[in-house]
Amino acid sequence: ERRKCDVMVTLARWGITGEGLIDLALLVGTDFNTGVHGIGPKKALALIKQYGRIEALPSDIRDALGDVEEARRVYLAPHVTDDYDTAVRDPDIDAWLPDVVPSAVIAERPP
Repeated sequence: ERRKCDVMVTLARWGITGEGLIDLALLVGTDFNTGVHGIGPKKALALIKQYGRIEALPSDIRDALGDVEEARRVYLAPHVTDDYDTAVRDPDIDAWLPDVVPSAVIAERPP
């Protein structure tokens, strides 16, 4: 069954802002940071509800997170572009092969 999630309704129910959701994610850990050991989603939500932002958290938690500004920028000001090409063409195997196959295997590849 397909379910719809309204972010604004969820944020209101949780009592946090969009920026608070980003800070919550940073506390738990994302693809862009490791988070804080011992802080899961429930504890992160409680901390953001209590303190509002990472900068207001106790120093031991802030120190464990380190600099979060770059990770925040990924969410608040993502780098996007409309400069791309969607033309269909044969893959350039020589361009991507070294990234996915060990060099010894490539050396054995017939021409």
